[in-house]
Amino acid sequence: VPLTVFCSEVEMVTASALIRGGVPPYTITWNDNSTENDIEISDTGTYRVVIEDSNNNRDTAEIAITLSRLEIVGLETTQPSAAESTDGSITVDVAGGLTPLSYVLIAESGDTIATVKDGLFQDVGNGNYTIAVTDRNGCEVVSDTVTVSFSSSDTKMVESIWQITPNPVRETLIISSDIPIDGLTIYTISGQLIKSIISPGHKVDVSDLPQGIYFLQVTSGKEQSTQKLSKIE
Repeated sequence: VPLTVFCSEVEMVTASALIRGGVPPYTITWNDNSTENDIEISDTGTYRVVIEDSNNNRDTAEIAITLSRLEIVGLETTQPSAAESTDGSITVDVAGGLTPLSYVLIAESGDTIATVKDGLFQDVGNGNYTIAVTDRNGCEVVSDTVTVSFSSSDTKMVESIWQITPNPVRETLIISSDIPIDGLTIYTISGQLIKSIISPGHKVDVSDLPQGIYFLQVTSGKEQSTQKLSKIE
């Protein structure tokens, strides 16, 4: 029996009996008791039509139709613990489709990052992603853009230990600190490492940074603090 699969958001399809030869008029009978040339199908199943002409010549045809209404109904993200970390996660919840399902995590560049069977992506870094879900019949649905982004609001700030001025900054950052600073790193808002300095001292030249918003992370011993930095021309 020929198999026809209708994917994604299809709610109803039409099956038609195409008649060639014989002597009209014809009698058409479907297995759902319809006698029309066309029938509307809203359920997966095998559909059979019997055609008889005026000379009692008869022919039968069958088609198996699968309606695969695959839909992403939920997306949850866990943000990374730091701008450079890859401990974020994305959980995808779908409805419809025929198992087994395959979930593919795709980077903004179009590269495939990971493929899973349960809809849970772990060890996800900062960035923009889409998720493609495919069912057993090859039906696919693709999510909108999902952003995984570390936010400074997720990190405990230690304002009493250090602070930077000016902010916004044009050329030089001044770091005021009660304790020695071991390292300073600057990331883009999407988590890309821009600058890393060991023992930066109290002045840091940022004149080479394009205008925009950045995350500035200061390390002192085992302590790490992160602050949003605005760079202006």
